[in-house]
Amino acid sequence: MAICKKCVMISSLPNSNFNAAGECYWCQTDFPNYKPKGDEKLVELLTTHRSKTSAADCLVGISGGKDSTYALMTLKDTYGLNVEGFTYVHEASLPISVENAKKVCANLGVKHHIVSLPNQLHAKTFKDFFRAWLAHPSLVSAAMTCVACKHLHILGFELAKERNIPMIVWASTPLECPPFLALELKGGNGKDYQRSNMTDSAANMIKEMVHSPKFTQGVVKYFSTCYQGCMAVDPASNYLKSKYPSVTPVMIFNYLDWDPKKIIPEITKKGWVKPVKSGEDWHSDCLYHYFKEYMFRKMLGVSYLDAHLSNQIRYGLLTRDEAIQSLEENKRLFVKEMPLAIKELQMDDIADQIDYRPWLTGGEY
Repeated sequence: MAICKKCVMISSLPNSNFNAAGECYWCQTDFPNYKPKGDEKLVELLTTHRSKTSAADCLVGISGGKDSTYALMTLKDTYGLNVEGFTYVHEASLPISVENAKKVCANLGVKHHIVSLPNQLHAKTFKDFFRAWLAHPSLVSAAMTCVACKHLHILGFELAKERNIPMIVWASTPLECPPFLALELKGGNGKDYQRSNMTDSAANMIKEMVHSPKFTQGVVKYFSTCYQGCMAVDPASNYLKSKYPSVTPVMIFNYLDWDPKKIIPEITKKGWVKPVKSGEDWHSDCLYHYFKEYMFRKMLGVSYLDAHLSNQIRYGLLTRDEAIQSLEENKRLFVKEMPLAIKELQMDDIADQIDYRPWLTGGEY
């Protein structure tokens, strides 16, 4: 296994296609080719869809992380919109993130909503699909551990519809996109990357059901949750657009430049606090994040964090040395926090099945 000379992706990944200089395919093609559309286009979009009634102009999904906090603050203070926020809370949500969301909304004078799935459904689906993954590790079963999380998109659209709010704003950035999506990326070898279509995803699901009885049990047991979560995996999906035609999704960092060195100083003025336990504050709002990092590092040798850091290197936000330092700090953090997360989530029965070697070993950078 070789590690890219420009980023931290590895040669054993499908479609990595290292060249003679030791550079991965994604560095050769500048994946994910992030080019924000700019402020002018955002203003045009916001003006077009702004509320024509007494309702708020937009609803912002705010996890309590830095990106969603910045989105809410910017839309209210910079663009002068009448904004409301909502936070999806589940059994693994970290209190500090929820408190961040509440505090920032209060300091900005923004109405804040809490939404959740009933009957601990998120925890139940996560635990069953994680155990299915332990029995038969695959990208599909790893993806399905978070299928309930995608219901935050549905809950957000539903809330916007109920309150007659014409726009719903999401703060994920294209720099989060890994070159190995859980349900596969089409393309490679010089072709553009795109998410696999629903037919491909369904085929992958059926293959996994054939090989994994526990996975099949989970899909059958939580069929409605799985179906809706898969259909709503992307907040800009056709499923959500057709179900909620009165609500326009806005991916704010498709328009504004994403730069945490600028974002963090701004949001701290509004009371935002970096989560204490987090090395890299990305996805620091959820205990399930440790499990997701574990599954992908165990299967692929890299995780979503490696991909996110590599994308930032290509975009000029980090040096390779800075990314390596962050990655090593986070590996140590995950080894320390994973047993605590297992205990807190009352999953002690799987504690002896966790192999920490993928976090403790690696290639030479």
